[in-house]
Amino acid sequence: MGKEDSENMKRIFLFVFSIVFLAAESEAGTIHELKCGQSDCSFKSAISLGGGIKFDQASGYCHVCHEIVSVQWSRDTGKKPLMTAVWDAITGGEREVYACPDCGKGFLAVKKTEDFRHCPKCGKPGVKATIKRMFD
Repeated sequence: MGKEDSENMKRIFLFVFSIVFLAAESEAGTIHELKCGQSDCSFKSAISLGGGIKFDQASGYCHVCHEIVSVQWSRDTGKKPLMTAVWDAITGGEREVYACPDCGKGFLAVKKTEDFRHCPKCGKPGVKATIKRMFD
């Protein structure tokens, strides 16, 4: 095997490794800590975004229970426990609504921490998010 063949093998290995790594990362979920940036507000909670290899989930804030909640479903079946979807005038897209596992009322699914523009407790802007860990 010549030097050129060895370099080509390295390139192929790196390409395949990159594809496998990126595919694995696309399934990974993250747990974030949310905290209100206002000094007079005590809101602090954790939220899980994304799913794992075998499951997916939707998380959001239940305004009835006053807490972050989530629902999970198997990736094998692909059946989401979706209540409904609503059109979002701000983004121009659809937002998913799921039933809270505690009270049964609807909560709006959050796709990313930036969706928390206002604190769910005090209503003021400035929620800060910190990644605490990743899972799969």
